[in-house]
Amino acid sequence: MTDRRVRWRFSLVSVLTFLLSALALPTHALEGRGYGATASDARQRAAADLVGTIQTRVLAVVESCTQMVGRTAQDCGSRVLKRTESDLPMLGLRYDAIPGDGERHGARALLDPKTALPLYRRKLADLRAEFDAGQIALPKAKDARQRHALLTDQLARLRAWADHRLVAVALGDTVDEVPVAETAIVQELEGLEASVDSLSLAARVLFREVNGRLASMDPVVAPDSQEVTSFGNALGKALQAEGTGRQGRPLSGKAEYRILEQGLVDVTLELLAVPGAEVVAVRRVRLLPTAYAGYDIRPLAPDFEKLLREGVAVSGDLKIDVSSTKGGRNLLFRDGEQVDLLIRSNAAVWYYVVGHMFVGGERLSYLLPLHGEAGGAAQSEAWNQDDAPFVRYIPPDKVNHHLPIATGSFLVQAPFGVEHLQVVASDKPLTDKLPKRRWNRLTGYHEVVGSVGNPTEGVTITRGLRAKAAAEAAVVEGVLSFTTSGP
Repeated sequence: MTDRRVRWRFSLVSVLTFLLSALALPTHALEGRGYGATASDARQRAAADLVGTIQTRVLAVVESCTQMVGRTAQDCGSRVLKRTESDLPMLGLRYDAIPGDGERHGARALLDPKTALPLYRRKLADLRAEFDAGQIALPKAKDARQRHALLTDQLARLRAWADHRLVAVALGDTVDEVPVAETAIVQELEGLEASVDSLSLAARVLFREVNGRLASMDPVVAPDSQEVTSFGNALGKALQAEGTGRQGRPLSGKAEYRILEQGLVDVTLELLAVPGAEVVAVRRVRLLPTAYAGYDIRPLAPDFEKLLREGVAVSGDLKIDVSSTKGGRNLLFRDGEQVDLLIRSNAAVWYYVVGHMFVGGERLSYLLPLHGEAGGAAQSEAWNQDDAPFVRYIPPDKVNHHLPIATGSFLVQAPFGVEHLQVVASDKPLTDKLPKRRWNRLTGYHEVVGSVGNPTEGVTITRGLRAKAAAEAAVVEGVLSFTTSGP
């Protein structure tokens, strides 16, 4: 009689193969365009544009995998969705110079399946061979320390496999699912890991036997959140202190933490080669409550973040990208830092910005002036429904350019906390489509009526207006989240 487990495994592989075949896209070249004051700036922005296209396609694969097969998002490779232009494995990427279209330099980033797919297939074959060899070695490892080292190596290979596989799928290839679920390896690792009682010791354990120096470290966040808590901030500093002074090849670091039962916290550090974005090591450590005593460890409003991101409007071919000069994900700005917020659209649009803040004791939504100060003496009236200061237009000759979201830069200063920007754009004028607001002399904000103490209501109000506008215009939405803190 056939083993039921064998038949189930065969069924799972069949479902995934069918799924990937259905989602596979035509094997045409993917491209991104960017413009800037230097050739390097133009290339970087072109790569960012290309990554956005890839992430949109990867998201469809990840969501379908979780819905149809019942896998966790982590096992399906959702980590790739957090990648930036500097740390996706872009094999065979080519840059072409193009006219600057009003700026000094222009660039096209091109990922052609004819050139790239053979490179991805070769890399995936190598990773599979290494993983299979590791699986053969595991049963022979009787010592817990040796087994732990083998399992962490297997986890790194599995993540590298997922990264390369999903980019290949975005290029139109059909690739087998990873041979083992990541959660299965993690569960076995948990039983072998000791707990530590300080952040400095945690950093030392995470970098143990790592061959390389830390060239850059992303802010440390919890899963499904872009807020950098005081704990994430402190852990990031500890990791930088431990990893920066080491010898060896340059590495970039990405870490996240999960809160477990009984106050334990799991931290996972992923190290990638620079350049190339190859996953070279994955390290884990478990923290005791004494290790994070005195720090805020839970994000302020995870349900709010989920609401904000799950309801983002998508409107056909109209797209906008909201970012900063430091990127668009897991952003941490420090006291005194000058921040430039950027917007890019693939068509001429009108847009406005609603901010949602969790800063100090303030919980509210506000309309952001986009043409300098709109408050002060001119706002002596309790109500002001003049939309002009809050709406901006991107003309046809600035399409696909990264533009300042508002006049002037923003200066980070106390009180500190978490802010989310919700940008609503339309291909038709937005006059009379903005939420009602009231100028508050004390706070200095144009508060969205009904949102004070409850920014969730601010999102609901904004999206209610967006739905009314959608009948007569294409409406699209972008979101940017960032944390501000002291030095």
